[in-house]
Amino acid sequence: MNIGSNYGNYYLAMLNRASSLYSSFNTAGRSSVAGFPSASGSPAASSALFNKDLMSSSGLQYVQALKQGSADLKKALSALGGGTVFRQKVPVSSDSEVLTVQKGSGSYSFGSPQMASTITVDLIATGQVNEGASVRANELAGASGLESFSILVNGKEYNIAIQIGDSDTNQDVQNRIAKEINNLGIGVEASVKMDGGNSTLTIQSSGVGDTAANRFVIEDKGSGVLTDKFGVENTKQEAQDAVYRLNGGEARTSKSNTIDIGGGYVATLKRASSQTVSVSLATDTKAAVSKVKELADSYNKLYAAGAENAANDAKANRLFSQLLGVSKTYAPSLQRIGIGFDGDGRMVVDEKQAEKAAADGSLESFFTQGRGGSYGFANRLSSIADNVNRNTSQYVDQQRFAASLMDNTSYVGWTKSASLNSLFNIGILFDLMM
Repeated sequence: MNIGSNYGNYYLAMLNRASSLYSSFNTAGRSSVAGFPSASGSPAASSALFNKDLMSSSGLQYVQALKQGSADLKKALSALGGGTVFRQKVPVSSDSEVLTVQKGSGSYSFGSPQMASTITVDLIATGQVNEGASVRANELAGASGLESFSILVNGKEYNIAIQIGDSDTNQDVQNRIAKEINNLGIGVEASVKMDGGNSTLTIQSSGVGDTAANRFVIEDKGSGVLTDKFGVENTKQEAQDAVYRLNGGEARTSKSNTIDIGGGYVATLKRASSQTVSVSLATDTKAAVSKVKELADSYNKLYAAGAENAANDAKANRLFSQLLGVSKTYAPSLQRIGIGFDGDGRMVVDEKQAEKAAADGSLESFFTQGRGGSYGFANRLSSIADNVNRNTSQYVDQQRFAASLMDNTSYVGWTKSASLNSLFNIGILFDLMM
């Protein structure tokens, strides 16, 4: 076998001149299975998916797309078929309005208690909250001059003075009080809340839990208008610790709403409830759906490589038809687990439906039991990907590929018939492509 002493340099030059791998195209589209292009005919010329002929610009790019796309598809199918992603578990709460559960910052060690299966929240940890009177926001305050009050927090007193003008409205005064309190930076925050045409001044501690830092006392030092009219001294909620029970046990307290529930997990308490909340470990649905999206991306890369050349290349049409045939055959089954196809035959993922399928186990069953449930979808796709990667020449018109490549390459001593046909016949070009 004599392919010439310049083969090494020639092949390197071909790779250097080749354009970058075919980039992945937009997979967004309709999840409907309707509107497939015909597998027996050529793709519609008007479709944006089929508006290029890669063979006319870079045959090498097309082969690279086949190699890369088939390898990526095998990898994606393997990740789903192996089942590892479905064994990734995350903690879930039966009532996320009462509490949520997440992995703690520490690591689980042998001998640590298992995660609690039930949690009852009697109280959540809060700081002190003072809520003033609801007043008409745009009414005049009805007072003028300098008014003052003090805040005693954590053993220290802070004095605040408010200048009220004749034209100031109730909301003007409330906003001024809130600003002065917030400027102190003493762990007490103030805000003005609107409800229709009424406004209310709320003052609360920044932290939670029954500590001196989260309790405060407000005392009017002026004429009494700030306390009598705006009610800044009215305590709505005292500072308190959280009270909860794990697995129906004795009541526990916490100065934080983040509590250790064992097994390396923590719960964030959000509100008290008379109902017990169940906690369990479930499939990480987002991780599973992420792998499904990787499958869709890799499928679409390989599909595009064949589809964009199917009209002008019988061998490329073979790949296009094979993928399209598999998609149409299993579309109803795939749709039940959140995988569909748009009008151009591209694979699209309905994330909500796929997450639901991951949660109820149907997604795992489909990809791990018989490589696509009883349907064999994954097996057929894997077989196509294997054949494309190992027998790439079955999906490429050799003469058109050679002509395209030689149009961009010229070396002394080489002829089209002697050089590229030899490379095709011995399989070197495809074997070394990746």
